[in-house]
Amino acid sequence: MSSVWIIKPTKKIDTFTGFKFDKNFKSYQQIQEIEASQLKNQRIYLILEPNLFHLEVVEVPGKIPAFIQVQAESRVKEMGLFLTPPKVIYKTLETLENSSKIFIFGMEEKVINSYMEILKKNLARVELVTHKLLSIFSWLKKNISQREPLFPILLILAEKGGTWFLVSSEKAPLYAKFSAVDEFLGLSPQAILEDTLTLRDYTSRFLGEGIKSLIILGEEKEKLFSVVNFQEALNLPLIDFKNDEFERYPEIFGTIYLEETFNFLPLLEKLFFKELNLVERLTPFFLILMSLSLVSGYFFYQKNLELEKKINTEVFYLKSLAENVSYMLSEDSLKKIKTYLDLEKQKRNLLRIDELLVWLSQNWDKDFIFKDLKLTPKDNETYVISITFEIKGDWANHQIRVDKFIKEVNQKYNLQKSNFEFLEKEKRILVNLELLSKR
Repeated sequence: MSSVWIIKPTKKIDTFTGFKFDKNFKSYQQIQEIEASQLKNQRIYLILEPNLFHLEVVEVPGKIPAFIQVQAESRVKEMGLFLTPPKVIYKTLETLENSSKIFIFGMEEKVINSYMEILKKNLARVELVTHKLLSIFSWLKKNISQREPLFPILLILAEKGGTWFLVSSEKAPLYAKFSAVDEFLGLSPQAILEDTLTLRDYTSRFLGEGIKSLIILGEEKEKLFSVVNFQEALNLPLIDFKNDEFERYPEIFGTIYLEETFNFLPLLEKLFFKELNLVERLTPFFLILMSLSLVSGYFFYQKNLELEKKINTEVFYLKSLAENVSYMLSEDSLKKIKTYLDLEKQKRNLLRIDELLVWLSQNWDKDFIFKDLKLTPKDNETYVISITFEIKGDWANHQIRVDKFIKEVNQKYNLQKSNFEFLEKEKRILVNLELLSKR
């Protein structure tokens, strides 16, 4: 496919707006209204704009990604902001001794699913789904890299439907909000200034550091400056840009540089499209070689025949890799881990989940592939902890480390049973440990 469509929903059902880019993102065409039917067989980057979202930077116990994901999900659910289940992503900003500092972002999964259903129904190839704020942060990170501004930065995006506020550090967004436009009064520069002053005070009080520089973008930018001198009113250095499209649609151009972490597609789909794109890039090369082999003549027939076989083998391998990528991945931790909420229900009586996660993080071997963790009540006083993990390769290469881990586990908890399943053909071992919790 030679183009990529970066689009946003409009108020009309089955209709979008956005830009059509060439495959290298060098040239583009803006399209104000795009029917979903026009996107058949097209590569799609989808930007969603719900003003109900969860964004924060927080420290959580443990270092293992699977454990961190569970805690991030649980934290967003416990906030009670969403009426339906949220979809949550996180990014590790810093790894500490027994914990991790992470950025968390969540929005309602039904919002994602509703637009995905429309696009997939029209056979569009959706390769990326993200939120507007994450795209704006990506634009900000890309475009200020050479400017050496002072952080944190406040970015104001003034649009006809409302104003987005984003406070950002070098590593991640710190705070964001959306302020809707009054239908009767329209955009109010003075109200936006008051919101900005309040937000600056909040940032200084609760984030530990005040805003140090300012960026104002959006289609209503000039209207703001015609009424209020924000730079003078806020006494902040103003970072200015001179590209009209970039200034009006930072989320569109920021999506080009979006971090993989900020893509809300399931991991399986991300890797599938990654492999599929690789196949598409290599296929022309293979076809050229095949064409050359056909015109080389009888003299080189045997050599060309071998080359053709090799090319076909490589193409088949790459396509198989894309189609069977799910087999190559470890099972989705989100489906396998059923721990945190169950443990939260029990920790007041006996076991604190954060202590368990920290202990596992400190003693976990890098070659152990985490599969499952369960906590089951045995009686009123005792719980059975089941830990399952996988090891790839020969047992002889891992036995000493497994024995050491089991010994350490037994010192912390009462080991009741250990099961080993040897899958010789697949060259992997499944280990299951059952423990009794101690007070």
